[in-house]
Amino acid sequence: MVDKVETITPVSRPAAVLILSIFLAVAVVCMLLPVASFLEMAGQISGTADAVLINKGVFYLFGVGVALSGLLVDGSYNALLHRPVPESLKRQMGKVIFLGLVLVVILPSAIHYISAYVLELRGYIVCESASSQWLFVRDIVYTLPDACN
Repeated sequence: MVDKVETITPVSRPAAVLILSIFLAVAVVCMLLPVASFLEMAGQISGTADAVLINKGVFYLFGVGVALSGLLVDGSYNALLHRPVPESLKRQMGKVIFLGLVLVVILPSAIHYISAYVLELRGYIVCESASSQWLFVRDIVYTLPDACN
């Protein structure tokens, strides 16, 4: 009995460009949203706002964006250039993807604990009535003691 060999039909160049463009857009959004949220939070802390929101869930996206960037390089080589990824670049992509996964685990908690420490030193408390949580994604609102409803 002879096994049937399957061949993979390459994706057309326009389809590959479209798919990679979508990956690029998602990766950029995944990296820009956490940066914007961090800058807003830092502005609230430095401006001594009555309430400071720590949107812990958005910081998971940064690691996802970093990991997608590594996958984007691989996809560009395979789908657009139709060449194998050079070994040195494969190692670098592996490190970037691993860094992205590490950031998914560490970054949200690190930002939460550091900002919570700074806010507690300034006299802020967690306002449980304004905070919310869904699974592991948490929005924590810190307020001045007399500002929490």
